[in-house]
Amino acid sequence: MDFLSSLRHVVIDAQCLQTDTVERGIGRYSLNLVRAMAHGAPDLRITLLLNRVTDPRWSVRLLDYFTSVRANVSHLYFDSPSGRQVQFAGARRVAELSREQAISSLNPDSLLILSAFQQTRETILAPRKATRHIPTFAILYDLIPFVFMESFLYTPSLKRAYKQRLSVLQDCDGLLAISNATKATWIDMISTQPPVTVIGGAHCSPPDQLPPVPLTRRRGVLCVGAETPNKNLDVLLDAYARLPSDLRRMHGLENVGIRDSGFRRYLSSRYQGPPGDLSIPPYVTDSELVNSLRSARLLAMPSTMEGLGLPVLEAMEFGTPCVVATGSSLVELSSNPATHFSPQDVNGLRSLLINVLSNDYTWAQLHDSIREQVSAFTWPSVARRTLERLAAGIAVG
Repeated sequence: MDFLSSLRHVVIDAQCLQTDTVERGIGRYSLNLVRAMAHGAPDLRITLLLNRVTDPRWSVRLLDYFTSVRANVSHLYFDSPSGRQVQFAGARRVAELSREQAISSLNPDSLLILSAFQQTRETILAPRKATRHIPTFAILYDLIPFVFMESFLYTPSLKRAYKQRLSVLQDCDGLLAISNATKATWIDMISTQPPVTVIGGAHCSPPDQLPPVPLTRRRGVLCVGAETPNKNLDVLLDAYARLPSDLRRMHGLENVGIRDSGFRRYLSSRYQGPPGDLSIPPYVTDSELVNSLRSARLLAMPSTMEGLGLPVLEAMEFGTPCVVATGSSLVELSSNPATHFSPQDVNGLRSLLINVLSNDYTWAQLHDSIREQVSAFTWPSVARRTLERLAAGIAVG
């Protein structure tokens, strides 16, 4: 990679990986990105910047992961007051200075912030003061809380905290968006600055370790949801309840990813079909999710907004067709128009489900078209686009 000649040392603010969700969502994306950067540029020195006061269980897990990945990944802790103390402005300023001093001591060519929003109380991020000379970039995952403010930012303190993190992104030299839809949302709702580069994403599951599941053994409609309004689960429940009874008996609807037991009860009460057709299990393990993704007849994602939609890529890697709502990043992943439906069109989704569930020829066509679609999403290509942007930032600086 000739463009890396000017890029020798990158510091990655990895505080978002010091959480119990390190292997889910943003955490999973970040782990795969850093690993691909390390493998793609073995001469590049990568230092993970970590917060010393964060729960050590997750830091140990994180560092164990990278120990087996590449020798060119190291780490540095910066000192910070406890989570209780950093609620006070004076203590937080001390922590912010400590972070910047740690970055400066490393004298990197570039700084990459993995996530400005996935945070615990101890996470320390702020607009630059002492490190303005260091080209700084951040991954832009989504702006879902900003769009659905009533559901996410429902108190003054939550709004202040979110806007403070927005100021961190606005203070960067560039943002790296995981989808074109996310880039468009930033430009439409926040600003045309800093410039946004789309780096995309890739699947995160280990398909090579598992045999493919043939069509004759595939059963069910799978949805990876959450308790948030952007997931648009009511439309899926309505469409599925209107399916012919024989299809529902053969292909139950499984909605995974719901942590809150109260919301699981709400979804169950909202469903108008026979209770036995719908399964909403407690939060599943990674292995359980992989098994569902590879053995389902199809994945249905009615979301009105996603940052990227990793479950779609992961399902496609297992050869599982995906039907997705239009108007979001999901159509960038499952690009076949035959798999698209309007997010509020219950009857349109119903017809699509019937066609894929009852017609083996249609399923086989969609299955066969997946390989070409998913081949465009690889971690080496995401890492290359990331490193190219960091290197370009040095040249501009």
